[in-house]
Amino acid sequence: MMGPGFVLLPRVARDDFGRSADEAGLLFTAMGISSATIMRLRIRRRGLVFMVAMITGTANSVVQGIVPSYRVLLAVMFLWGLSGGFYANLNQA
Repeated sequence: MMGPGFVLLPRVARDDFGRSADEAGLLFTAMGISSATIMRLRIRRRGLVFMVAMITGTANSVVQGIVPSYRVLLAVMFLWGLSGGFYANLNQA
């Protein structure tokens, strides 16, 4: 689910919201910051958290396509980074 996001996100920022490449980069930054914060957490019931993160990340991919503004997309990308961070960290643990 990450591949299409990385490829299409700059185009969505430009075409749908009239934003520059710098502002598209800010979306990726929000995703990275949220993902990095997860590494500091002690997680119990990792299997449950993993499944919830996968469901949330999938639903988030759909929401990205219908957000009404750039600011909402920025918040959605932060949440997507959280779900992706849980996936990456728990999948490798």
